[in-house]
Amino acid sequence: MNKPILAICELTHPNIHGTALHWGGHFLVTWIMSLSEFNTGEYKNLLDLIDYSYFEDEGGYPPHPTIRSYWQQVLAKRYHDLQIIKSEYLNTGEYIAILKTCWIRIFQRRWKNILRDRKKAREKAAKFLYYREKHGAWPSKLISGDA
Repeated sequence: MNKPILAICELTHPNIHGTALHWGGHFLVTWIMSLSEFNTGEYKNLLDLIDYSYFEDEGGYPPHPTIRSYWQQVLAKRYHDLQIIKSEYLNTGEYIAILKTCWIRIFQRRWKNILRDRKKAREKAAKFLYYREKHGAWPSKLISGDA
């Protein structure tokens, strides 16, 4: 099994990448990033160049045959970004990508929500402790379970 790598990927479009590369919405590896390129930030110029070329080419191609929102996805802010991928080499000489970054984003979003809920619970607990300290008893809604 190949190890995860950093790369810039894009959805295949038969009029841009050729019909031989059209497998129904797979990601094509555009650029594989080395750690030195990542650490120095050289990839940012490449991302700007790719974004600019897509903004220029948007009107010149027909719609994607299977992905209706192709141009909305391509022109989205996070489309051309570094991805953590596992790549597969095809006998035609191209690399296709299996994106792994989405799972990291899901994990981050989940933990962000968990931490927000814990912060709210701490604030609520502090409010109840202050109430008990001030009045000598727990609030009635805490005892009844409405809190």
